[in-house]
Order: sequence, then structure tokens, then C-alpha cells
Amino acid sequence: MPADRLGTQTIPTRAAPGLCLLCPRGAQPGATGRRETRSRGHWSGSGANPEKNRLPERALEEHLFGRAREDLEPVRAPLWELQAGRCFYCGGAVPLAKAQVDHVLPWSRFAEDAIENLVVADGPCNLSKRDFLAGREPLEPWLTRPQAALAQLAHDADWPHGHERVRSTGAVAYRHMSPGSPLWRGRGAFGGLGDDEQRWILAALVSPAAASTV
Repeated sequence: MPADRLGTQTIPTRAAPGLCLLCPRGAQPGATGRRETRSRGHWSGSGANPEKNRLPERALEEHLFGRAREDLEPVRAPLWELQAGRCFYCGGAVPLAKAQVDHVLPWSRFAEDAIENLVVADGPCNLSKRDFLAGREPLEPWLTRPQAALAQLAHDADWPHGHERVRSTGAVAYRHMSPGSPLWRGRGAFGGLGDDEQRWILAALVSPAAASTV
């Protein structure tokens, strides 16, 4: 077994099969259920004192293990109704049973579940967009959605909303993109980010009215 030597003491650097060096004693990789919860609790609770780290337990667990995806089902039907039963991206009719909730700012990159970041799309558009940022074509209607209706939807569904936070996140994302970076423009359509487009997007994220002057 490979080992590092420190003086006369031999320190193993590879655990026996099935033993996780970072897990509490007795926990194994791939364990689920209460064992996994206990392992997370060890690090976010007794193993890493939240009070000592000045982080709430939930925030510390998210920092250590990443945020869990929210179940989007509670807002699927309300968003579908708000969009009159149509895919947000292509405008085609989509039955409620086939409607999918998509994160305009990809969840895998930004983990933002606020209602302002969610739309309903059909399967092909959602699959095509994947985790790409959108170009100006999809962004224009997204940025001009009725905020009062979204806020009411969030209230009725007891769902988080954050108009300013979502736009700030978007501004950071697009500001750090390099010219020519691929943007999703519609089902199966991609194009590089241009300088004028980047200026427009950043202005529109601050104020759609201001973007008209760019």
C-alpha cells in the first residue's frame, strides 16, 4: 500500500476499498438516506460548527455540498397560464403535460430559482438551450415580462422572487463574457456575442428603457 513516511511513522495515503477518508467513521461513499444526512450533518453541524464559522447551518451546508435543486412543479402550471400555454422561446403551443420549466440564467451555473429566472418551454427548446446563456433574441421578451404578474404568481405559490437579484446576476454573467462567446438564440441556433450586443444586454439588465438608446 503506497505510503508517505514522516520520520519513523508510516502514514497511509490510500484508504481501504469502500472507506471514505472524508466521511465520519462508519460512513461509506455512495451511502444514502440517514447515513448521507448524518455525514452532511457531521460537517455542517458538529464537524464544522456553524456558529464558529459565522454561517447559518443551511448556508454552510449549501457552501460545502452545493444547493439542492428545487422542485419546480408548484410554478409550472402558473407560468404556463401566464404564457397562455405557449413556449416562451419559440411561441409554439405546448400542452401543460409537456411543458417544462427552464432557468433563463442556467441553474447549473447560477443556482437561481427566483420566479423572475423561470419560464415555461417545450422539450425541444429546453433541450437545445441546455446550460447556455441566451442571446438578445430570447432576452428581449424575458426582460419585458410584467413584474407585477410575476410577483403575484410568486406570492400565490409561496415561491421566492428577486427581480433585482436576478438582473444583477445576469449583468455579472454577461459582463465577464468574452467577445465571440456562444449564445443560444433559439432552437438549434447559436451565435457569438458581439460588442454592440453585449452593451445592449448590460443596459437592458439595468433598465429596458435605457437599452433603447444603445
